[in-house]
Amino acid sequence: MTPGLVRSSDFLDAVATILEKLPEVRTTNGLCMIVELRTAAESGQRPMTMGEAHDFLIHHRGISPAGAQKTLQRLAQLQLVVAAPSPCIDNAKDLLASRRLAAVIPIIAKPYTVYRKSDEGDLARKKFDTAYLDAERLDPADSSLAEWLELWRSLKPSPDELPRSLTPFFKSPLSKRASPSITAVVGLAARLPGDFEMLLCDGPALDDPPFAMAARAILLRRCKSASLARALKADFEQARLLEEPLFHHLRGKIKEHSHDYFRLVLPFSLTGKKADCLLIVAQLTRDRISSVAPPVQP
Repeated sequence: MTPGLVRSSDFLDAVATILEKLPEVRTTNGLCMIVELRTAAESGQRPMTMGEAHDFLIHHRGISPAGAQKTLQRLAQLQLVVAAPSPCIDNAKDLLASRRLAAVIPIIAKPYTVYRKSDEGDLARKKFDTAYLDAERLDPADSSLAEWLELWRSLKPSPDELPRSLTPFFKSPLSKRASPSITAVVGLAARLPGDFEMLLCDGPALDDPPFAMAARAILLRRCKSASLARALKADFEQARLLEEPLFHHLRGKIKEHSHDYFRLVLPFSLTGKKADCLLIVAQLTRDRISSVAPPVQP
């Protein structure tokens, strides 16, 4: 059931922790489901969709369709899992570990890549765990992006809260560098991702015509590129639901325009409640070839 965790004592430790901290998980079906999610992430598999999770419970746990649905609903009610739009499968939702589950079963997810193919072109989206920006496993090419993530973490009022102001990011010496740079600010006040507002488009984004056109449309649902709109809506909604940064490498070609850049999606809560704003920091892959930038002076 858990090949990734069984290799050490992690599995037994995780089960003991769940039973100690989460007495609400009363069935082995729910326990099996959340351990399966963490094991898949640890091994670098793309997230299960809700449909795949439902089938897993039916075929591997032997419960009824109604029982499978009830188990998934219960896990969502307990804020252990989050259902977010899939960036690669239309009309599907990925089942993701919530911050609460990630704290109970902490793992470092291996990178995985998903693809979106359409008549507009192809777009590959490789997702990294933000742990890859921590000092002990940092690729020198990611050093500058790691500084942006560290700034975000330093401005959190508490471990469970989000930064509440964009001002320190625009005033930071990091923003004076040519790369990485702030490429967008996205408003998340709307209920539907299609109504998220592109409040700012700058830097390398201006050299990416499909993205620049999406920003000029203001609302994501007015984006001229359907492929890009779906990917952006999925990523931005995921950041809003998880309230955690996302780290991607996007590459491909849409409408004959090439994309090849690394991106951090940083969530904020300007109202002090739920995530209501995103700051997008991006670095073109060609700019990563140069030597590592010197540390920023305070």
